[in-house]
Amino acid sequence: KAQWSDFDDDGYDNWGNSGSCAAYGCINYYAPWHACQCNPHCAKYKSCCNDYSYRCSHGAHAPAPVPSWQSRRRSHSSPSPSHGSKVMTLYHQTSQHAANLIKANGFKAGKSGWCGGAIYFATSKSATETKAIGPDSHKGAMLQCQVNVGRVMYLDKTCGGHGHNQAELDRKGYDSISFNPGDGDEYIIFDKSKVLSIKQIPM
Repeated sequence: KAQWSDFDDDGYDNWGNSGSCAAYGCINYYAPWHACQCNPHCAKYKSCCNDYSYRCSHGAHAPAPVPSWQSRRRSHSSPSPSHGSKVMTLYHQTSQHAANLIKANGFKAGKSGWCGGAIYFATSKSATETKAIGPDSHKGAMLQCQVNVGRVMYLDKTCGGHGHNQAELDRKGYDSISFNPGDGDEYIIFDKSKVLSIKQIPM
């Protein structure tokens, strides 16, 4: 089975499992799936995130902005060069806590996996069940993503036998990697700007 390298929480540990408005964004509605709330009525119900007053209570409460990861993707000063365009619908399973962070901030490369520390996707929801088994992997939330895999480097079932990185792909003229470790195709990217959209769907 693949050693699927899932999103891990490194970089978001300051907020732990308590949630934050930095991660969720300032919104105008009650979000029961959030660990705490970032809407104008949270004080009344004593459900505000710890950073609500700092992040959201200055002046009129505005609608939720475009998620920060999307803004950063659009304004990224030095994205990896593109060697083609090929957009695919791909799937990534993780925990609900990590899914909330991913939706707010974008994907973050894992630390391990057949192809190295990267962002790994499967081609179907069911395929994620046998793949989300690495040391940083989690289950319980399904993300459906539009990913521009561009020019794909196809490798054998061991992903060439070593880890890879964005610099190598750039040097060889590729945007992503695909390989099949024996339980279905996986697509791997190192640059999160290749993820065009993220939507949570039922398991």
